[in-house]
Amino acid sequence: GLRQYETNMRALMQQYQRAQIPVLWGTLVSNLRDHAPFISIPAAGNEAEYQAMRQRVERDLATGQHEAAKQALEAYIAQDEGAAWPHFALATLLLPTDRTRAADHFMRAKEYDALRFRAPEAMNDLIREIAADYAIPVVETAPAFSRLSESGIIGEESMLEHLHPNVEGYFALSDAFYDAICDFETLGPCASRISRAVARKDFVFATRVDERLGERRLQLLLAGWPFKPVGSAPARTDTMQARDYADARAIEVLRKEKSWFIATNEMAIRHAQEEEWHQALLATFAMTQEFPFMAEPYEWSAQIMLGQKKGGQALPYIEEAYARGSTIQADYLKGAALAQMGDMQQAEELLNHVLTARPRDAKTLGLLIQIYEQTDRLEEATQLRQTLRSP
Repeated sequence: GLRQYETNMRALMQQYQRAQIPVLWGTLVSNLRDHAPFISIPAAGNEAEYQAMRQRVERDLATGQHEAAKQALEAYIAQDEGAAWPHFALATLLLPTDRTRAADHFMRAKEYDALRFRAPEAMNDLIREIAADYAIPVVETAPAFSRLSESGIIGEESMLEHLHPNVEGYFALSDAFYDAICDFETLGPCASRISRAVARKDFVFATRVDERLGERRLQLLLAGWPFKPVGSAPARTDTMQARDYADARAIEVLRKEKSWFIATNEMAIRHAQEEEWHQALLATFAMTQEFPFMAEPYEWSAQIMLGQKKGGQALPYIEEAYARGSTIQADYLKGAALAQMGDMQQAEELLNHVLTARPRDAKTLGLLIQIYEQTDRLEEATQLRQTLRSP
């Protein structure tokens, strides 16, 4: 496997260099602290002793005899280094008092796991070696993940299961690459860097529906092999009970009763109704990323900003809606935005144009009434009120 990986990656690096494509290469991380080895194999001839040790240790742990369990694990490891589970169990016991030794044994547990679903450290060594040969910067990703853990050992704070990052983990990974892009000037000098706080708040469009979808998909994944024995009953979507509004939408998506787009739009509407403006915008921004050719998500983003009296901020999204074919609705939104910004004349022109297509639209008439009242045209405002009231 390592030989094939090296051959493939060297071929790729040669292609990138010939094409003058800049490359940053990140090292691989996995869940060390909160994921036990999938398969632990004792040395030949040690099977009976291994099983007896494991039963004894599990019994000691169940009765709170941690020191006895630790001694049994250390004694077994001394004569059978290559079994993975004893290292993991010992590391867990050492963690509260000796993080350095705990980290070492967590790493050994991963390295000796007989089901190689987590990359061995030999693969990271290869990454560094090949990168050095081709003068490619290496992004050491482990520190970014470790910072999320109080113990400094990568675990569930940044990982979903054995190796896939959660939202925080992916943000840490992106952060490491962002810093490297600026440090190595991969794309040229970084005139100014976006702070972590701003990036996390404004540029990570993970909605509440996405979070619940991730949790539910993980639930389905962990119910089967290799996390459960072969033949275990699989998790089922038809028995899932929703914990909240976002979870209900996520379950509908999993059951294919509703598309992600519709579920996310419903979540945005719910957030707006509850005046959770930032979450509402995250949902509409997520839709603009997923469906960049559609005008509606840009219109919805503008509507949410208008709801916060942020007409100036809404204008760029209205222009994006125009660029995607929106006409009358974009005119209405732009008229509302300009009215908020004090440009009553242009707002009035746009809203009157909207009325040619939607003659009795209550929202448009309401905005025009406000404009007339603010510009002391009370007779015209009264006439529009009568239009609104008439059958």
